[in-house]
Formats: sequence, structure tokens, C-alpha cells
Amino acid sequence: MSNIQSKTDALFLRWKQAYEKEGYTGFCADGLLYRGGNWDKEVAGEQYHGKYEGDEENMWLQAPKRLLFLLKDTNGNPGEDLREFRPGANGSIALHYKNLAYWTYGLLAFDETHDAPAFDALDFWEEAFPAFDQKPLAIVNCKKEAGKGSINPAVLQEHIDRYAPFIKEQIEILDPDIIVCGGGSSVIKEFVANHVYPGIVKVNNWVYYDDTRRKVVIDSYHPSYRFEEVADMYTGMMDKYKEFLAAHPEFRKSSRK
Repeated sequence: MSNIQSKTDALFLRWKQAYEKEGYTGFCADGLLYRGGNWDKEVAGEQYHGKYEGDEENMWLQAPKRLLFLLKDTNGNPGEDLREFRPGANGSIALHYKNLAYWTYGLLAFDETHDAPAFDALDFWEEAFPAFDQKPLAIVNCKKEAGKGSINPAVLQEHIDRYAPFIKEQIEILDPDIIVCGGGSSVIKEFVANHVYPGIVKVNNWVYYDDTRRKVVIDSYHPSYRFEEVADMYTGMMDKYKEFLAAHPEFRKSSRK
């Protein structure tokens, strides 16, 4: 047994201690999303929805492709654990998670015989959302201190430089097959290229590949980016990923075989 969650929690203890020594507060845990039962609660008149721990670790270990979104920071929620979040439980969903849901469905739809469907052929609540809500999935923020709606690239770079060993360790614990680097003007992708998978080679404007380790890195828009349509971001990512697969058809096969 890999004990992904316990290894991640042990890492967070060291990471949080280092954070607090530097004067940061509100450390936000993240990683492999919980896939247990749902919970709902009301706090000060606000409704909150989440998930308990479940069988997410076995699901992740057996997944044909392990997908990790490597992002900047969480918008608010100081001191909370992103792994238990359940966006969309009330029937509406923020742009951030809407894009993540579409990307999750599309990227995981590719296999040895199938491609991702066209955007117009997808029903969000019947197909994309359940994929995001139920499939094994990891979300990791480079900056663990809660942020706001945007972050200065220099601040993001400072956190990445300062805590690069911790970020790398969290990624190595998860051992994903596909990392989507969401935003940061390629700062996040450059971190992965320099510290995690130095063997990646550019395939196209979105996709980088390490053919020795069979790792894919996608340099994407941030999921909260408001200056491109949801359909265009989905289509752009899927088209470039399909183009990559045409050049490297071996990656269509399950990584667990």
C-alpha cells in the first residue's frame, strides 16, 4: 500500500512548520481529493458541502491515467483542506471548477480507442461534472497560503523558489501521469521542467513529454481565466493533447498495465 494520504499529511506537518517560521498563516492542505460519502453543514448561516475520505487511494493507484492539476493558490479558505471540497453540490459551480471538470472529463476520455468528445457534444452536469466529482483526481497548489482572486507572478515565483523541495515531494508522492500546469505565465511549467521532470521536451504550444518516464506536462491557462471562452480552452487543450498522442501513441495505453 502506498499510503499516499498519510505521506502527504506528514509532508504537510513539515511544510506548515516552515511556513509559520516565515510568518505565513492559514496553510491550505490539498492533494488527492477525497472520494468518500458526502457531508453538508451550516456555519454562521452559510452552507458548506464536502466529502469524507474514501477509497480515493486505491482508485488513484489503479487509474489508467493519474491526472494532477498544479495550480497557484486557493482563493480564500485559509486553514481548510481542499481534499474534502465538493464544488457544485448546490447546483451551481464557479468558473474555476467548471473548467477543471471539463478538462478532467476530456483528458481522461482518451484511451487506446477513444478521443475526447467535442465540447458541444458534452452535457456538463451529466458527464463533465460527475467525472470531476467522482474520478480519482489530484489538485495541488504551489502556494499553500490562502490567496485572493489573483496573485502577482513575482509572489508566486517567490513561494515556488522557497518551497520547491516540498512541492516536488508532494508531486512525487502522487506520481501522476499527466500534470496540467494552470496559469502563472509558464512559471509553474518551468518549475516542473527544472525540478520534477527535467527530461520533458516540447511537443507543441501546450504539451511537453518525457518519453523515458512517460510523463506529460500541459502548460495551460489558469482555470479561472476569464478572457477565453470555456469551450475554446477545452477545445484548445484537447486538440493539442490529441496532436501529442498522434506523435506518441504509446501514451494512449494505460499506465497501470
